[in-house]
Amino acid sequence: MGSLSQFFSHPWGIALQVLALVHLIRRHGAYYWFFIILMGGPIGALIYIVIEVVPDLGLIRDAFAGQARKKRILLVETTILDNPSAANLEELGELYWDQKEYAKARELFGRSIEARSDSLHAFYRRGQCALELGNFADAIPDLAHVVAHDRDYDSYRAAALLAHSYAMTG
Repeated sequence: MGSLSQFFSHPWGIALQVLALVHLIRRHGAYYWFFIILMGGPIGALIYIVIEVVPDLGLIRDAFAGQARKKRILLVETTILDNPSAANLEELGELYWDQKEYAKARELFGRSIEARSDSLHAFYRRGQCALELGNFADAIPDLAHVVAHDRDYDSYRAAALLAHSYAMTG
């Protein structure tokens, strides 16, 4: 027990409290944590770190996911040079959709549909890209195709987007 009390003694205990307070202030957390950190001392700071800081470390993963996606885009683009199959075009379209580059994604889904026109997902995504670009009239044929083949596609979201497109075009 002596080693535990040394850990929470003067230098480490204050550093732990400062770390917890800096995180609390930058994150604009609940004010009751301020009192827990100050009144509880190093143990209160440790409780705050375990409950509030550790789960935030999972958010860092999202920052690095963008780099992996860009690397995957480059890999699929080079694969398409060798094998421009519908599946590869659709995958690259999905990656551009995730990057919110809707014009490129729409063009790739169009090329995928030209290669193989039996993928409802490609029609659906191409229609969604048109909606994101504000081309409601262009989205109608794609979404109508999807709804005609599967009325409850994406839990009826395709039908709702089709209705929205009709409403926006008058």
